[in-house]
Amino acid sequence: MGWVALLFVILAIAVTALDDNDLALSDLGRERTVSGNIRVLSSRYRSAAMRCLAADGIVSRHSLRSLQALVLILYARIHRNLPTWTLLGFAHHVAIAIGCHIDPDRFGLGLIECEERRRAWAGLMMIYTIHNTAFGSLDQRILIQDVKLPSDVNDASLVRGTLPENQVGPTQMTYLLIKFRLYEISSKICQGIFSLPNRSQFTIAQLEKEILTVQEMCNIRYLRDTTREPLPSHHMANLNIIYSYIHQLCLILHRPNFCRYLQGESSSETRNSRQRCVESARSMLSIHETLCKSPQFAPYIWYNSGLGSFHAFHAAIVLAVVLMKPENQDEFDDIKALLLNSLDTFASLSHRSNICSKAVRILKHLM
Repeated sequence: MGWVALLFVILAIAVTALDDNDLALSDLGRERTVSGNIRVLSSRYRSAAMRCLAADGIVSRHSLRSLQALVLILYARIHRNLPTWTLLGFAHHVAIAIGCHIDPDRFGLGLIECEERRRAWAGLMMIYTIHNTAFGSLDQRILIQDVKLPSDVNDASLVRGTLPENQVGPTQMTYLLIKFRLYEISSKICQGIFSLPNRSQFTIAQLEKEILTVQEMCNIRYLRDTTREPLPSHHMANLNIIYSYIHQLCLILHRPNFCRYLQGESSSETRNSRQRCVESARSMLSIHETLCKSPQFAPYIWYNSGLGSFHAFHAAIVLAVVLMKPENQDEFDDIKALLLNSLDTFASLSHRSNICSKAVRILKHLM
């Protein structure tokens, strides 16, 4: 039954990517609004997945398929802004019960099963890191394991049983591996922000260097070989999402110095942080608009209506604060026009996103 649960949770995630006019939403959901239909259908399929896991006796019997289903259920709940801590703890213990916290090379397993186990563990650790940073938890003991990261290869290479040594361009795993690296940096940033004064082992310069290193790695992997043919839409969407998250980390990293600047402390350090925040906020709103209005990114409306809009709203708030204390009239006019444009973008998504509907009301009030 583990694979049936996996099927249902894939459906739970897939319905969030359906177009507003897709008849499946109204036929199956029977709600009055698009957001209502998405919420009902996604909840229905997640519940079906959990019932399948219960029927499979997941409390006492565990399998890799049931763990994969749990990881995807957690992922789906995160994007619906639903509580996941308890289920995350359970999934972690299921992973330990089947030995996913130990690198599969020790068990002499085949290539495909080794990679499946590493991918499941990596996905679980990503979700754990997201929660750690969201709640300001600095406990990193769960992340200290000897499991290797998944190989940066396409599924077809695994099926053939050959792993290319020099992969040109992004693979199906490149996005996950880069996000995993960024989540590690995010954890370090939170340690720096939430640590006692002068107790952090990381400096802003060190962490910004790590972020820029990942950004350069993205440019190399995704944009190095696009002269002969354009990058496929799904890779282009992933790249935009990665860039947006990089800018989100910059906003968090420079927030303390930016706050000091707003409180009247003008130094080269605080002025630089202000500039970095403005640049990153502008870029995030540009990416949010691109993902929203470009037809090739229509299947990613699930991301742009959820986490993408949350990040964009963060960027908009930063610029709204800058608007209260601009450097000159040109900056004021430019940022105000940008915020008005972002307001339109949020409004266009508000019918299927609670984040966007709240963002519209707050931004109107601030402006």
